[in-house]
Amino acid sequence: MSQLRRLWVSPYVLKSAAGNLTEVEGLLLRCEFCESSLDMGYGCLQSWPELGEPGLRELLPSLSAGFRSPEPLVQRALDMAKEDALGRTHQQSLLNLNHMIPLSHILNPVPGSDLDGLGYSHLKIKLRAENQREVRDTLELWLGSLSPHQRLRLDFNGSFHSATQFINWWRDFQAILEPWIDFIEDPISDATLESWMEMEGWAPVAADRQIDFEVLRQAKIRIWKPLVGDMDWARKSSGVQRVITTTNLDHPLGQVYAMLQAQKFTSDEVCGLQTKDFYQPDEFSESISYQGPQAHVEVEGGGLGFESQLKARNWKEVEVL
Repeated sequence: MSQLRRLWVSPYVLKSAAGNLTEVEGLLLRCEFCESSLDMGYGCLQSWPELGEPGLRELLPSLSAGFRSPEPLVQRALDMAKEDALGRTHQQSLLNLNHMIPLSHILNPVPGSDLDGLGYSHLKIKLRAENQREVRDTLELWLGSLSPHQRLRLDFNGSFHSATQFINWWRDFQAILEPWIDFIEDPISDATLESWMEMEGWAPVAADRQIDFEVLRQAKIRIWKPLVGDMDWARKSSGVQRVITTTNLDHPLGQVYAMLQAQKFTSDEVCGLQTKDFYQPDEFSESISYQGPQAHVEVEGGGLGFESQLKARNWKEVEVL
């Protein structure tokens, strides 16, 4: 296992592009490894406490433990930095520039957009089960505008109270929704394996932030965020038939890391990699562009790129135990 010699952090704030006051905080990591042959590597640590993850204040002390940290988010951020260091050492982009980044769905698109003309085959819509009028209006809006080859991905972020409530909802909408649905993500967040299998018997449900690890192992459709979970378990899981890579709605550095992992592991799926426009533009997001569902990245330097942007940041050293 790699050992961490020195570690620096640089806080960042992502400001919503929607004009509200929403801000997302995270940490960029700069890592020096004990292997003298490796250059510095950079990682990204961001959590969503509202979805049950530990906050940054809880995670920061765990950084001192390095790869011995018990926190999966810290481990994944350091794994990212190690992979980035390997690329920077050889001055090679980790992204395979001879192959396209996998195509992406569009997240919460603006109604009236010519998404078919732009090339989007999949639309992902975030909904809240407690607001059924809005759910019905949103579905009616999009079902009336989809092209025959387009499909919907719905994400309820665990907002149904029970599997029974979700199944009852699905039965009400099944006749009009089923031909257009690719999957429905996390109807509930605390499914048991039994309740998950029951929902799977009715609808194409996808597991993302589930508490029960057996659900993640057995779910037929799995949403994979590289900075949240390791890919190894998905390849070894007995029930998984499809894995869809998405970003963690995080920093552009983390977004490019998700593109890399999608390119390596899930290139046959339409992924969820276009999230930079959720935030106000900055010097990092300027290196990412979209042409319809296709993302493009200007990789400066080796590894994951952003050479000049990362060097220009202020860094504070964290003691490594």
